[in-house]
Amino acid sequence: MEKTYEFKVLAQMAKTHTTTSMYIFVARNEREARNMFKASFPNAYKIVSCVRGCERTKPQIKQPASSSNSNAVGTVLLGAAAVGGFIFSKLLGSKK
Repeated sequence: MEKTYEFKVLAQMAKTHTTTSMYIFVARNEREARNMFKASFPNAYKIVSCVRGCERTKPQIKQPASSSNSNAVGTVLLGAAAVGGFIFSKLLGSKK
């Protein structure tokens, strides 16, 4: 599982304005965050800075606990079939 981080992108939106705006993107690395910004705002003048923030974690999906009883039942049935087959082959073999 790859780590994802919050990136704070500070950008100047127009050539004539000196004001900057901050946007937050969740990405794996700085290059990906810059590309996400450029895709979201194609007319932006320039990116002033891109700073990595805190690490983001994905919520863990709980896996249902595997039932050990079903595994044990399968093993017992397989063992019983093997023993039955062995006994059956001995009975057929002794009649010759």
